[in-house]
Amino acid sequence: IQQAKNRFPSFTTNQTSLPLDMTLLLMKTVVRNGGEQELNEVIKIYETTSDADLKIQALKSIGFTSQPHQIQRALEYSLTNVRTQDFYVLISSCASMPHGLE
Repeated sequence: IQQAKNRFPSFTTNQTSLPLDMTLLLMKTVVRNGGEQELNEVIKIYETTSDADLKIQALKSIGFTSQPHQIQRALEYSLTNVRTQDFYVLISSCASMPHGLE
């Protein structure tokens, strides 16, 4: 967890600093074990990247929070900011968390 938190700041400024297969693990780890700042950074990655695979990974990570109010925020975000064809990615991510089904 600590290693992911250490690597995350450099990843947010240079998203090619890690292989694509490691970015999902990194983003999920920091969202699950972080707070609002980490969630905001992953949302920013989703909104600014042109890489379709990284966008999907960011959506999967946004719903992977351990905080119920952030799950609610992610669901609200999905209604207005996520393309229709990608909507299911964020919803299923939220539903995969125990408190995401409440």
